[in-house]
Amino acid sequence: MKSYQEVTLMPQMDVNYNHVFSLVYQELHNALSKCQSERKGAIAVSFPEYYFNAKTNKSNLGKKMRVFAEYEDDLDALDLKSVMSHFSDYIHITNIKDVGDKATHYEVYTRYRHDGYEKRARRFQAHFIKKFGNDAYAEAFGSFDKVLEHCEKYNKQLGVPYINVKSNSNGNEYCIRIKKEQVDKCSNSAVFNSFGLSCNQKKSTVPGW
Repeated sequence: MKSYQEVTLMPQMDVNYNHVFSLVYQELHNALSKCQSERKGAIAVSFPEYYFNAKTNKSNLGKKMRVFAEYEDDLDALDLKSVMSHFSDYIHITNIKDVGDKATHYEVYTRYRHDGYEKRARRFQAHFIKKFGNDAYAEAFGSFDKVLEHCEKYNKQLGVPYINVKSNSNGNEYCIRIKKEQVDKCSNSAVFNSFGLSCNQKKSTVPGW
């Protein structure tokens, strides 16, 4: 990842920063979902102020997000300043910059689901189908991914930081829990999902500093 932009929440009186950050991240997700096929998976995000203390169970994504791409053209095409134009009173977006030699380490950001979460969602799925039938299930959810989204909406337990987003398909709100790992080496692969998070088992990295 050789190019990046920073999105920073600006100090404001009487502003819910978590809510604004969720709206900003939602807009980024929407834009990445609409990327042309040749640019899909090419944009990544990091959270320089990410905080998680396992002992106290306190966590926060902070007020800053970096948006990375291997090539400046990808960020040009994304056009963050236009995408985020209606948040101009609340955020500051830098021009595209070179990563250069800034990196002191590398980071992996992935969507996190705690152990056993999928099994609980499967039990909910089975219970719903048994009680209401397959047709009602198809109408309400249609896929297991939607079941997971539904369960996440009602299970915001303390743990790694999360951010609220809305489904592009049905408008339902759910939370994305984000796990950060610090590693020493840059990965050979760079494949990211529409949330800008690593989406493969090879753990796609972004530069950290």
